[in-house]
Amino acid sequence: MDFNLFIMKKAILFSLFTLLMLFTKAQGNLQFNRVKTLTGYVPGATSISLDTVPAGKVWKIESLGMSPLVVINSGAACTETFFTINGVEYVNHAQRVNSSNFVVLGHENIWLKTGDRIGYVYRSLGGNCNTNQPYVISIIEYNIIP
Repeated sequence: MDFNLFIMKKAILFSLFTLLMLFTKAQGNLQFNRVKTLTGYVPGATSISLDTVPAGKVWKIESLGMSPLVVINSGAACTETFFTINGVEYVNHAQRVNSSNFVVLGHENIWLKTGDRIGYVYRSLGGNCNTNQPYVISIIEYNIIP
């Protein structure tokens, strides 16, 4: 008899634990919404705000591309562009080049939460080269499912 009581207690505890796990939600799930690509040009000697993560969404930045450093004929740098997250400048120094070539920056995936802002800063370092600089950002947008 004691053996059957032990088995029954074990079965009841297991059932309660299973039900508890089914009804407990530690966090929301992510559901794919869309792929978003931002492209354009940063106007000379300015900063631009590109977009803000909407409510109920998270973004995963897959790749960033820009022209990070422009060098004039004398070899002096005249402009730099930086990707920004919430106003903080981001650049992968290992991938910077001293040319006007378009560069896709290598990075870990960047996750952004609701309200985070992305943009670019364009800085003139001297010389006469206030030209528009190209950018491209590839983003995967997810819905947060509670």
